[in-house]
Amino acid sequence: MSTRGWWRATGMVVCALMIATMSLGLGAGPAAARSQQATQEPEVTPTPVVGSATGQLQTAPEESPTAEEAAPESNTGQTTGPVASGVDGDTAPAVLAQGLVYLNGDDVVWQVREVELSGSETVTGNARILLQRTGTSVVRNDLTGKRARLESGEAYFASAGDPYTTFKEGSDPSVMWVFEIANDNTVGEGAFYLSPNVSGYGESVYDFEFVRNVLAAGGSAQFDGGDGSSLIMVLSGSVDVTSDSGTATLSARDGLVVPGGASIAAGDSEAVVVTMAVGPTVGDSSAAPPAPAAQDTASADATEIESSAPTVDQSSEPAQSTGDGGFVTSIQVGVLDSVGITMYVDGELVFDGWLEPGEWTDFFTGTTFEVYTTSGANTQFQNTCGGEPFWMDFTEGDAYYVLEASAESCAPV
Repeated sequence: MSTRGWWRATGMVVCALMIATMSLGLGAGPAAARSQQATQEPEVTPTPVVGSATGQLQTAPEESPTAEEAAPESNTGQTTGPVASGVDGDTAPAVLAQGLVYLNGDDVVWQVREVELSGSETVTGNARILLQRTGTSVVRNDLTGKRARLESGEAYFASAGDPYTTFKEGSDPSVMWVFEIANDNTVGEGAFYLSPNVSGYGESVYDFEFVRNVLAAGGSAQFDGGDGSSLIMVLSGSVDVTSDSGTATLSARDGLVVPGGASIAAGDSEAVVVTMAVGPTVGDSSAAPPAPAAQDTASADATEIESSAPTVDQSSEPAQSTGDGGFVTSIQVGVLDSVGITMYVDGELVFDGWLEPGEWTDFFTGTTFEVYTTSGANTQFQNTCGGEPFWMDFTEGDAYYVLEASAESCAPV
């Protein structure tokens, strides 16, 4: 949804890539509930799971004021995120992250979890927003190999179904909040907020935006809402949220689902508020075109590409056994054009840079090899079994491959 008119107050490219997993063989590769039950209608009842002890709901008057009548005069000292240039829309609060979500027509639930990273964590789940709260982390889409570095206050949209691995970076604690929208109410580890069931969305693909607004002490703003219910969450400070259903006082870590627009007024200190809103549906006309048919590895185009791989004597020894059912071998990667290569061996980064035509990496030894390349068609692999180098496929652009050593692999160098 557009953020035009989103608040009224005074003062990421996804590429669909090919993933291939093969075995390395002979000549071929490879989350405490609130003690009192709120009495408002379910769709606006905050129901924290863990850690929230404020957010008292007030009984709505017989004739609830409209959002505009309830909002105090705007504070001219309010900040709104990016520096304004005077162009319509530039003064809107910062859209930290956005993407597209598929909802199946059932009720949805918003959940917010706090996760402290100690190492790496791989998650495949619902559409979600990762908001870095403290420290720094790196997020990697394991299908595309694309990565993003998140500092405190930055956010990232993770698509449903894709596996994402998050890594803590540096020695400082790395804490992120995970905002999820799902068709089930399963409570995840570290969850401190779980909304009631929210209905009203038909089966479709929707725009999805995560927006932050900073309110000065005593300041206010008008939230126009999405095309359906939205989640308002307080990061710091306290606010009064007034909608057609009444007024709720929220403090840090409190959330509230509102069915439409609302006015948000800060208390006697600065408040930072984020909203997670579902916008209009997005048609199929903009969807990715069908993937091209796989190219025959024996095609003329492939065989015409000359290889400059170093000569490797065929090994007569099998791959080394790790003793737990795994095997160890060695491979190297070469290119036929200027290509960027990132390579992990058993989770450790061993190469990250550009190779020029005819250049090869050293042989690297391990069990699991992950290779990210800017051109699959111009990337070759060589194992220790000898013979000609091989391609994994002929993807013209970015590609990600996983190669596993097996009993058919040859001994490491």
